Amino acid sequence: MMIRIPLPLVRCLVAWLALATPLAALEVRQTIWGFDGHVVPGRFNPVSVLVDNAHPSAFDGQIMLVQLDGAARGGEYLQPIFLAPHTSRWVQFHVFIGNHVGHYGIRWGRGPKEHVDFFDDVISGPPACVWLRDADNPFAAAGALKSFPEELFPTTVAATDALSAVVLDHAPRWEPSRREAFLDWLKRGGTVHLLPAADGRYPAFAEGLEALNAEGGETRLGAGRIVRHQVGAREMSEKYLADQGSQPPVLKPEQSPFVYDLEGLISQRLSSLTRPTVSWTAIHLLALAYVAVIGPLHYRFRRKLDYRVSILAFLGMVTLFGTLFAVVGRRGYGESQTVNSLTIARALGGGRCDTMQWISAFATIGDLYTLTHDAPANLYGTGWNVDAGGGRILNGKDGSIQLDIPLYSSRTFVHRAVMKGADTTVTVEKREGDSQGLRYVRLRPGPGFPKDFAEIRLLAGNTFYELVMRNGLLEVSNQPAVTMNDYFSRQKMSSLANFNHFGQQESPDGHRDLIPLLAARALGAPEVFPQTVTETPRANEPWRLCIVAPAPEGFRLRGPGFNHERGWVLYVQDVFQP
Repeated sequence: MMIRIPLPLVRCLVAWLALATPLAALEVRQTIWGFDGHVVPGRFNPVSVLVDNAHPSAFDGQIMLVQLDGAARGGEYLQPIFLAPHTSRWVQFHVFIGNHVGHYGIRWGRGPKEHVDFFDDVISGPPACVWLRDADNPFAAAGALKSFPEELFPTTVAATDALSAVVLDHAPRWEPSRREAFLDWLKRGGTVHLLPAADGRYPAFAEGLEALNAEGGETRLGAGRIVRHQVGAREMSEKYLADQGSQPPVLKPEQSPFVYDLEGLISQRLSSLTRPTVSWTAIHLLALAYVAVIGPLHYRFRRKLDYRVSILAFLGMVTLFGTLFAVVGRRGYGESQTVNSLTIARALGGGRCDTMQWISAFATIGDLYTLTHDAPANLYGTGWNVDAGGGRILNGKDGSIQLDIPLYSSRTFVHRAVMKGADTTVTVEKREGDSQGLRYVRLRPGPGFPKDFAEIRLLAGNTFYELVMRNGLLEVSNQPAVTMNDYFSRQKMSSLANFNHFGQQESPDGHRDLIPLLAARALGAPEVFPQTVTETPRANEPWRLCIVAPAPEGFRLRGPGFNHERGWVLYVQDVFQP
């Protein structure tokens, strides 16, 4: 007997099957690590993935970049994505890469065909020099340099740590956020190489990029450079740039670094700041009382009581002592959730700071916490490649990190963003009649300068000078100057890496002692870390003003219950020589 199935039901079944399996049809067409195919250790790196939807149904969900180092569970980087049928688009993640790059994969579902794993080793290298190309222009010139799609340029300067220089022969069509990020990157120390277009004219920039229209062979903009070249696209290469004095940076491995894992070291130190001061005497007395009550006393009196009353009394004592143990133990942790942080803040002007933070969040209530900062865009990472608790990370606009923090424990992570802090801008003045070293220089701070600073040093060339405040001006103190080699000496750095030395510090702000390690990272000190990015010194390099101060309110972590933060900041302000 043949059973007839109504045609409308067949159509419904076909539609249901199509909707039930749309995820498996996604395909990863291309992946760009960093800006030129490699990543820079110790920094946030973009990972751009071209995803194609070959299915007749739209995809509306999340795509994840996950770490695949054995059974360990690292952070999961999420990005929401909508793909119409038979379309493709770029999805960009921003991943913090530690000393060990590791392996990663793309996930968009739980099925066996809903993932792509990258088992090839990701190559590490120095910050890139790339040609920003217009992917929509089929007649765009192709040079010898590696290219990067201009549409993928990050929307925040916090994501440009892996970029050293760009080549442009046209004016990019960017929205305001990318234009601002590009200018911040340039002023922070990037280099733009301009080439004439096919008609022999240099591109004309507008809509926020007018600063690139400066005349002349080379123009300074903040700590960055705009260089014009009279060569064609085919002549533009790394060799040509090196011959013109624009040698690319080099990632130099150190044979015997002082500190092997900065992120792990800072995490360990920050976590140790929130240590219990539990009254063990009270706990021991409670334990003895508990054993006595549920043991001999209960055994003695249970014969005189009804068995139901005896059972209730036993359960009541267990509940009472359990509550007492919880209260006494919790009081040892101060009964408050605490955040400890260390921050490097590169001044961008007007109180805007390009920040890199190391954060430890201690919770007295175990829960799944969603944490964020007040910034236009946030980038988060677990700080090192394998973190026991993982973390779900949404980077970019309204970015946040979701962490499962158990009871009375802490989780550590890293954060990059442009945030509002102190305005460390200074005006250089000269003192007449004194030209001995830098003692003729006076720095006049602006009204937004941090009033509660703890230490200020000026790095000029290869030497640190201690500064003091006199009559509202910063002047070089009478203390002897210190070279970078002495300031970042093996003895000093090794002592900071010694846990026993740090563990003896009882001050709740003991993490201030780690500021020299932050200075070594911010200033690119050699021989301190396993790999160092070295660049050819430029003429008229700006001085660097290094200011140590408590963290401002604008840098504070936002999350349920985390209302108290102890943080220290190393502000780095470029000071241009008079």
